[in-house]
Amino acid sequence: MPTHKNKICFATGEFFPTVGGLSKSATRVVKMLTASGFEMHVIVPIQGIVSNLIVDPEEANEALIYRVSVGNDIQNHNGSALVKAISQLDAKLNFDLFHGFFLSMAYVCCLGMNKKNRPLISSIRGSDAIIWTQPTMKNLLRVVMKKTTCLTSVNSVLLSTVLQSSGIEVVSKFIKNSIELISDTVWNVDAMTSGKIGTLGKFQKCKEIETLLESYNKTDVLLRNNLTLIGDFPNSQLKIEYLNKIEFLKLQDEVVLTGFLDQTDVIKSLSDLNVFVSTSSSEGFPNALLEAASIGVPIVVAGFDGIEEYCENNKNALIVPIGDAEATAQAITSILTNKEMAQHLSNGAIDFAKSLSPDSEKNQWVDLYQEQLELHFQTNFQNN
Repeated sequence: MPTHKNKICFATGEFFPTVGGLSKSATRVVKMLTASGFEMHVIVPIQGIVSNLIVDPEEANEALIYRVSVGNDIQNHNGSALVKAISQLDAKLNFDLFHGFFLSMAYVCCLGMNKKNRPLISSIRGSDAIIWTQPTMKNLLRVVMKKTTCLTSVNSVLLSTVLQSSGIEVVSKFIKNSIELISDTVWNVDAMTSGKIGTLGKFQKCKEIETLLESYNKTDVLLRNNLTLIGDFPNSQLKIEYLNKIEFLKLQDEVVLTGFLDQTDVIKSLSDLNVFVSTSSSEGFPNALLEAASIGVPIVVAGFDGIEEYCENNKNALIVPIGDAEATAQAITSILTNKEMAQHLSNGAIDFAKSLSPDSEKNQWVDLYQEQLELHFQTNFQNN
């Protein structure tokens, strides 16, 4: 535990109540660090009119949340409003450590910190590894990496990819996502709706919902009952695209899009599934899959890079090739037609979730923060 409250600038692309894996992870990590004695100042972009004034924070679980308006296009803003907000807050608070929870947020930390010699933790969360290792992003990536004192990810493959692309040696740390087990909700092979298949999340392009729809369509009509998409699409254009795909496959009467649900309804919807399917082509590691595992829903997951660090085929999930609708349909069918396999995968999923304890994740983040702060203190002491 810190002997005094170090001031932390934690910049994240999403935060509660925004729905999505990044938001869930950021909110969880901030809550852990606040409970461990750090003074957490969370900077998060929201849609709205840009202002030159310092944003008034709101308090949540003792953390201070600054929701910074970045204009109308929250996905493609230029970051200047965030840089200005961080700079203003740093001038006022003199942060001890910066943490960019997504590479784009690490970049605005680089530009916003007033004194350049403080620790910067940069966290890769998934799609940012692909975006920031494109040739057009190489110079910006090097800016971030030169100022980063520790690079973290939930996926060691992504760590290696970013380090190799930047060509800069940086201390790195692999910290897995965690999940809190919900003791009063456990999947039961005899209790769920027969033939009900589903997934959970914010259905961005990389979630490959088209593969899921095709897989469901290839599953025997006598076995399947319903495909439930627990969540929604991030924009209307993508939503229309997939609604058209559903219509093309003539699945309008079988596919249910729930929209974003609160956590109680998410767990209720998950526990009613026969099979949870993740068809993502690129992930850090999906929180949605962990939520399904925590209550023991049998899992089918596409084998994105790094999956083997979490899942073992035929033990806690069935792993299929990315984009392979036929193989995904076969995996779904094997669970729907074999109760023993379904129960085996359910037990394996719960054991897997138990191995990812929140206490373990919290201790790793606390240790990392303390290491970075102590190293900074020692360096300054030697220089003075």
